[in-house]
Amino acid sequence: MKGYFVLDLPRWYSAFSAMAIRREVDESADVNSLSNVLNSMSKSGAALDFDGKPIALQILKADRSTLKILSQKIKHVADKEIAHATSTVLAQTERPTFEELFECIDAFESIAIKYRALLTGTGILTRDDGSTINVRLAGAALDRRQ
Repeated sequence: MKGYFVLDLPRWYSAFSAMAIRREVDESADVNSLSNVLNSMSKSGAALDFDGKPIALQILKADRSTLKILSQKIKHVADKEIAHATSTVLAQTERPTFEELFECIDAFESIAIKYRALLTGTGILTRDDGSTINVRLAGAALDRRQ
């Protein structure tokens, strides 16, 4: 089988990304997903911010809504063509663009970093060039390490 590795990269990247997004919006009870974390936090009513103040329920709902809206087309393609080989042929308008994929990934990253820092005291910041800065939150001080 001859092919050009570089030509397949966009297909592999988009399929991997779509499946990762699909996993994070899965609301099945037995799945550890970002959507389920936000749902649990909103149900418990005990989520606190770094200052010990309750997180407004509308912030949690807005973040879940953002994830659901941005991932809708991507999850649909993942369900119909990547995870399962259905006979359904999707219309071009049902397929997300790379721009929509990147927008979804950026939103997921932003929301995941915020709640990871809140829940664990650690987080990951990314720079515009794609490199990362690991951050450990200790009280009011930030200890930045590369």
